[in-house]
Amino acid sequence: FTLNDSLKTVIGSARDAFARPLEEKTKPVGVTTGIKSLDEILGGFHAGDLYILGAKTGRGKTVLGLNVAVAAAKSGKKVLYFSLEMKHEKLSLRVLSAEASVCGKLIETGFVTSEQIDGLLSASTTLSKIGENLTIIDQRGVNLYQLGATVRQVSKQSGVDLVVVDYLQLLEVDETYSREREVASISKALVAVAGINDVPVLALSQLNETGQIRESRAVGQDAAGILRIDYTDEVDSNWDKNSEPVDATIRVLKHRHGDCGNVSVTFNRAHQFFAENVPYSGYGG
Repeated sequence: FTLNDSLKTVIGSARDAFARPLEEKTKPVGVTTGIKSLDEILGGFHAGDLYILGAKTGRGKTVLGLNVAVAAAKSGKKVLYFSLEMKHEKLSLRVLSAEASVCGKLIETGFVTSEQIDGLLSASTTLSKIGENLTIIDQRGVNLYQLGATVRQVSKQSGVDLVVVDYLQLLEVDETYSREREVASISKALVAVAGINDVPVLALSQLNETGQIRESRAVGQDAAGILRIDYTDEVDSNWDKNSEPVDATIRVLKHRHGDCGNVSVTFNRAHQFFAENVPYSGYGG
């Protein structure tokens, strides 16, 4: 493309954005995260980019990944969710628990009230309306070629607006002499999947004890955005004592398209969702 070609595209996009109704202008340009202040920082997830969401083991990365997927589906986007560890029934249980605000353990054991049953039925009806927008693929041992081929196939058949990979370190790759090289190749392949299909890819990732992406620094270099779920030392040290809601911070540590920042949230562990603590202030100039 020549510079003139690119300028025409940019000007055309600017004119389209200018012509949008005011209520549309306050929405993120990319695919929504479901958390307004996070959308304000990122502008949503941009097509063609790789985003990394990191957290320590068992600290809510799958919950937040599902929250994002459901929010995107509710906004009318087509979401492809690759679960490389958890079966789709378990993921659906978490989605239903979050929508109905009923503890997943109570749903599984049957210790629910008649009011909660009504809530579950209502939540199920709501979720069924977006059911065609969210596809879950729960296959362990998926390799990079299979993932890329699936995204291409689904994109051609019904369209894809967001791909979520849960989680990065479980993707199969040709064995190399070091795990760091393997994870680096996974990262570059996910960048290629995002670019070729013009779709944002959100890859969940385990973090080590120092809060860094496990096994490779290359992932951070490839990604357009890096997000991390953090808790205070007190919350971390008492994590297993109960399942009460806890305060957390979603940190945007890298953002190729703009500023970084922090979003204060509450992780409702029993009901499997993250809720923003600070009221949304609207988009800045």
